[in-house]
Amino acid sequence: MSLNKMVILISVMIVALKCSFAETKAVPDGIDLLPPAASEGISESFMKKWRTAENDIEILLVGDSLTGNTGGSGINPAATQSPPGFNYLHWGYLLWEGICANKPICDRFDSERNGAAVFKPTGDWSLQSGGKFNHPSRSGEHSGSTDSTWMSDSPDAKIEFTFDADAYEKLTIVGGLHPDGAECLVKVAEGDDNLLVSIDKKTWVEANNFGFSQLQKSEKSITVTGIALHQRHRRLWLKVTNNSIKGVLNITLERNPTAGDDHFIYFWGTEKWKDASVFVTNLGRGGRNIILLNRNVTDIYDRNPDLVILGMPLNNDCKIEYPRIEAGYRAYFFGDPENPESFRHTRSMLFNSGNYTKFSYLAFMPTGRSRFWDGNQTVDDKTDSDMIPMLKFEKIYDLIKSNNTYHGLSLFNMHDKMVIEAKKRGMTIEESLSQGNFTTDGVHLSPLGSQLYAKYLIALFTSDASQSSSR
Repeated sequence: MSLNKMVILISVMIVALKCSFAETKAVPDGIDLLPPAASEGISESFMKKWRTAENDIEILLVGDSLTGNTGGSGINPAATQSPPGFNYLHWGYLLWEGICANKPICDRFDSERNGAAVFKPTGDWSLQSGGKFNHPSRSGEHSGSTDSTWMSDSPDAKIEFTFDADAYEKLTIVGGLHPDGAECLVKVAEGDDNLLVSIDKKTWVEANNFGFSQLQKSEKSITVTGIALHQRHRRLWLKVTNNSIKGVLNITLERNPTAGDDHFIYFWGTEKWKDASVFVTNLGRGGRNIILLNRNVTDIYDRNPDLVILGMPLNNDCKIEYPRIEAGYRAYFFGDPENPESFRHTRSMLFNSGNYTKFSYLAFMPTGRSRFWDGNQTVDDKTDSDMIPMLKFEKIYDLIKSNNTYHGLSLFNMHDKMVIEAKKRGMTIEESLSQGNFTTDGVHLSPLGSQLYAKYLIALFTSDASQSSSR
């Protein structure tokens, strides 16, 4: 047999095996998922941590409006008792619902339980408004005209609440960083040695009279495109000490007396739980491209996450010439190892993740816009820059794939999976991305679109190899 014939035969056998696997794989809710390619999925370095189920896991979602603001997915009726920022039935919220078995008790500032308010405010408080810096429109925190972070409006403002140290072991106090954020104090009425607190989950200190800052430094506070726009939903992590008196602890969040009257407390609410749990924080925001995301890297590594999931902002990247976008992705993921002390390298994900060992990273290629297609044929829609948009999608995806030699960095092609879903429904790619199908407007996800995104991402966590996880 000639070499060419052998190659053809082997290729046919591989295709047959793939088809057989796809036809027999069982997936919830009747969605038939093709297995990820060998080069796709979540890194094994993260999955080893995931399968042990011994420690809390924090996952950050990063990207543009496909990540940050999927309002078309529908309002979340349980938003006051869901994790921060999930006012919508967004794929990030559905991902959390699907992978977190041991869910924390979440309470937004306006939450009620047993007919009573969870939090007791003193002083004047208001919701962030359009006139305030960092108004969260175009982000997952915005819901219609209602925002979901409280801001103090008077110097004497404070929040009081209780924490049952017998029923729970851990607690977060969720706020944010802002250019007018205050210096704050946590007080425990029962005194010292009841709770420890950490900002980064690495260094733990006494919680009573713990001081911390919600001030976003001015050099990072760039309006519209700026870093400060991402500095929301920052958690203080607290846990019960071995010597705690247990029972109900009375906790107060207040301004430090040294804080100026023009600085304010930002307060979303709290989360409390026992054992190991999963936290998904949505940092996505509309209008991002990879160049803008390069300005927001501190908001990722300062949080000390376990996994970052990037919905690649390719729909916005398409508006910029390819050489600039390629340079942006190279800088974001790989930096400049030949000049390890350069700013280009020290702000990269490669540098700040310790070569993707401190935290893992999953980047997925999203669906494009309906106008990028004529039926199933890619087209140049003439409104973007120098290249057929979907060709630019593929070139960037292949760029990362071909340059990736790091175990903690992995890829997933969501676009390909959604093409399969379109074909199953008898739709062309253009039809599937048109208003009323997978999207609400030709690009932003509909309820069905968000559900499909979530199902494919959930499947990466719940493969046969990770079934032992009890999170």
